[in-house]
Amino acid sequence: RYSENGANDANLHFTQYPQDWTIDNAKYKVLNIFENCTPSNEKNVYYEFRVNNDFEISGYITSGVIEQDHGDDLEEGSNGCIFKVDQSVDQEQIIEGTKRTIKGALAGSCTDSNGYIITLLNALHYESIIINKTQTFPVLIKGGAKDEEGNDILTVWGVNTSSARIITLIQGNLTLQNIEFKYYQSSADPEDDQDETIWPWNAIIFAYDQSFSFKILTVDSCIFNGLGSQIP
Repeated sequence: RYSENGANDANLHFTQYPQDWTIDNAKYKVLNIFENCTPSNEKNVYYEFRVNNDFEISGYITSGVIEQDHGDDLEEGSNGCIFKVDQSVDQEQIIEGTKRTIKGALAGSCTDSNGYIITLLNALHYESIIINKTQTFPVLIKGGAKDEEGNDILTVWGVNTSSARIITLIQGNLTLQNIEFKYYQSSADPEDDQDETIWPWNAIIFAYDQSFSFKILTVDSCIFNGLGSQIP
């Protein structure tokens, strides 16, 4: 937090950390460090995360309670490799082997050489994630939604907050299966672009980091919905 004298009350700089950590691991642990903390001159503790000096996320901790941006779930990881993700249930209702977020599934340790197998149960899934895993543990994310008659349908995956991307692949072996990706567009009228909002605002999938060379992306039975010819 920037105090009245213009300095940081606390500035944590991670230079060495586990190779498969993502910003979500760091964010969860740092927020727990500052639990029940408040600054002397304001009600909120402001936090800001930067990755390679680029702004990523920010928010507040108020009187020990983590205030999250809408749709930004902080979920602690647990050991395991096979998870179901269900965003329709409350945190208190989560059973073993089920998470509310992909971030939560990836935050734990996986020791199976087959890697992570994550099934999205909802017809609509909203989340922005970062994949940063070693080649030893591949990641499979697949749609597992069903219609009212029990027939398999594609899970529609997008974001409902101002996120740059749906998926950022820093490193790892990622497979996507039975998923329909979409942009959120605030206006259906292509001529009305004055106050138009498009999420994600950068890309559906972004796979580049000059610090890491190992990246494999496999797409199986997926649909990518663009913005149409009216959008430059």
